Amino acid sequence: MEAEGAAPVDSIAVSLDTRKKTGDGGSHRRTPSKKSHSHQSDAGRQSSTLSEGLVSIHTPVCDLGLDHTAGVSAQMRQAFDKLVAQHNVPRAHHFELRHRIYVALAFAAGDSELRYALLRARIYAAAILSQLMNEREFKNAFLSREPNFTADIIGVLQPEVHAPLSVQTAVFLALESLLKQRSEVSSAYVALNASANHGVLMFILRKAFTDVDGPPAFPYELMSALYFFLTAMANNMNGGQLLVSAGVVPVFVSALKHTHSQQLRSIGRAAKLLDYLISSTSSTFPAFCSANGITTLVDRIHSEVMSAVAVSDANPEAAADLTSPVTLPRFPDYPKQLYRRREILAAEQIYLLKELFKLLTHLVQQPSYNDRLRNLVETTLPQTLRTVLNYPAAFGSNVYGMAISISAMLVHNEPTSLPIIQEARLPETMLENLEKHVPYNSDVIMNIPGALGAFCLNDVGMEQVRKSNIIGSVLRVFSDPDFVRILQEGDVTGSFGASLDEFIRHFPTVKDQAMDQIIQMLKDVLAMGEADSPL
Repeated sequence: MEAEGAAPVDSIAVSLDTRKKTGDGGSHRRTPSKKSHSHQSDAGRQSSTLSEGLVSIHTPVCDLGLDHTAGVSAQMRQAFDKLVAQHNVPRAHHFELRHRIYVALAFAAGDSELRYALLRARIYAAAILSQLMNEREFKNAFLSREPNFTADIIGVLQPEVHAPLSVQTAVFLALESLLKQRSEVSSAYVALNASANHGVLMFILRKAFTDVDGPPAFPYELMSALYFFLTAMANNMNGGQLLVSAGVVPVFVSALKHTHSQQLRSIGRAAKLLDYLISSTSSTFPAFCSANGITTLVDRIHSEVMSAVAVSDANPEAAADLTSPVTLPRFPDYPKQLYRRREILAAEQIYLLKELFKLLTHLVQQPSYNDRLRNLVETTLPQTLRTVLNYPAAFGSNVYGMAISISAMLVHNEPTSLPIIQEARLPETMLENLEKHVPYNSDVIMNIPGALGAFCLNDVGMEQVRKSNIIGSVLRVFSDPDFVRILQEGDVTGSFGASLDEFIRHFPTVKDQAMDQIIQMLKDVLAMGEADSPL
């Protein structure tokens, strides 16, 4: 079934085989009558033949006698019924005939919305095919008929085309799917001019993050589709290097400066892409530093933390959720209801904080970056980390655990920075809050021994740890029913035990205190087994 290429867009043009197949009730052939033959040759007035076999339907919409007062769907049904009856169209070709009719009606009526809807449908259909088929099947079923499809849809993104944003959204989602087809990767990069700073991709990215204080330039759906495509590109072949060469890193760094509340999700995604590019492409970190990325990142973290503190101070009753006892589930069929509490911050702000802290965590964990990160303790970062540790209810356990990890890594990377961190009262704040309550999070539990080892590198820190009851507070999680699920996540108990053992071996002065707390913990577990267990 093939379209007639020379047909006007406001007419229905299609070639099809009207012979019935075995599945349609057997094969038969009707011999055209002389009247039929004379009718066909009458000055070309008829648009098609009535005989079985290959039939070319070419019918202008205006000749179908449709009721133009009816809606498009009703007109489509009228045209469809007439053409099926007139040309004996088999059921196997009904779908394509319907589509041709819709296209012709859209152009005949000048309905741009319908045309864009049909275009989106075709783009999404191609994207679904690329997801469902392997490379060979997709090439034979689709690319053999549409060899320039990838370049054609990328052309829709060009600024001079002025395509609707909904169509651009469909294009980015389709490109994300097409990158899974290896044969289309290089053609997509060439059509996008992906490595060029003046390409269409960079034009869209710059436009998305132009106004620092204003609302988003694009709707959420388009920004999500763009993020999915960039993620797929960064994970595909040389895509990450092409993005860095095009200058995407300064754009993402500038995105960290945006302050509008509707941009928080996009800023978090920009931070996540930066995190991946830095870890996967060696040229990303120098570009990140050249764009003043470290200072921008630290300043944005400080800004978001202070904003979260302001929200927390305005809702003091919400902090009670953190220390309230967590009951075991009454309905075992719904275990996810366990350990839930009301969040203080909006979901977008929590997401942004997590991504910013993940980016910073991965930076300080990379030994080769130490020279460029040595001055972090002289920024607002120590005070920011202390604020996070002082407001566990506002930031949640994940951010709290990363704050502990970053605090420890700052000292391990540069031991001479410990007095500066102690001057900011960071170790003191962490010890005081963990003695009161250990958050229900495995990352928090596993990061505590490393932080204690970092804080004990001088006499002041060692004395602070010895005077506190931090080891006993942490060990109590093993006899606390509320931590049952947490201790079953992965190898939490094994990792914590190995870290605590290493801490005790490196700092023998706390060995006696630690052993007393371990023995007490074992006694508590034994007492739980002998009594009626709450489990």
